[in-house]
Amino acid sequence: MLGDLAEADDVAQETFVRLWRTQLEGEDPRRLLAWIYRTGTRLAVDRLRQRSRTAAIDEEAAALVHLSSLAPDADDALTTRRSLEVLARKLPADELEVALLFRLDRLSQAEIAEVTRVSERTVRRALRRLDARVARMRKELLP
Repeated sequence: MLGDLAEADDVAQETFVRLWRTQLEGEDPRRLLAWIYRTGTRLAVDRLRQRSRTAAIDEEAAALVHLSSLAPDADDALTTRRSLEVLARKLPADELEVALLFRLDRLSQAEIAEVTRVSERTVRRALRRLDARVARMRKELLP
């Protein structure tokens, strides 16, 4: 279930420590087996969820590092697109749109203003807010 023998050993050990603490030794063997199976499965699922959260945090950290160090004329649009996709759920729509146009399509601020029908000043503000947000998120995630 976990795909990692050492982690499976840890889950098994935790399962039997919990069994010992609950003092179910005198119970019906079928009930005991069900308890062991249920507890071990729940502990394994918890590990998988934790692993998933850690992977998401690692992916988000990589995206933040990439975006905060990226020059607008960089030649790695695919990495930039993936980074923005990872952070899309945390970015306001206007900042995400400006970021896509600026970082991926490499439009100038004047061109972005024309496309989005806002002033260049609004575009500059959105880019500054984006950079500040990315810096804050990076600082929170990567102290």
